[in-house]
Amino acid sequence: MASLIMTALGLPEEHKRFDRDLYIKINLQNAQPSLVNSGAFAKYSVEGLQRFRLPYDLFSVRHADQRFGSRDESIVMDWDEFRWITFFRKDADGISTVDAVLIQKAYGDSPSCKI
Repeated sequence: MASLIMTALGLPEEHKRFDRDLYIKINLQNAQPSLVNSGAFAKYSVEGLQRFRLPYDLFSVRHADQRFGSRDESIVMDWDEFRWITFFRKDADGISTVDAVLIQKAYGDSPSCKI
C-alpha cells in the first residue's frame, strides 16, 4: 500500500535511479524482453533526482524485488555484493527512513507538513 501511495505522489522508483549501477547489478538477460523494451529497467536522468540528494535505499518500498520481471525466476537485480552500502531499515509503517525523508523533501517543506 505504501508503494502505491508513493507512486500516486509521483515519487521515483529506487531501482531506476541514475546512480543505481553503483549499488545493484541489473541482469537484463534474466528479464522478460517485453519489460526491458518497455523501459522498466531504464534509468532516470540525473536532473530529475539530484534535487533530493538521498542515499541509495535497498529497503525502499519503491525498490523492486530481486526477481522483478524475471523470465524464469532467476535474479534480475543483484545486490548481494552491495548490501553493505545501506543501513536503512523499514519502520513499523513499512517505509524506510529514506522513504520518509523523500516524502518530506518532495512535499513537506512547509511548516504544516510533518513526518
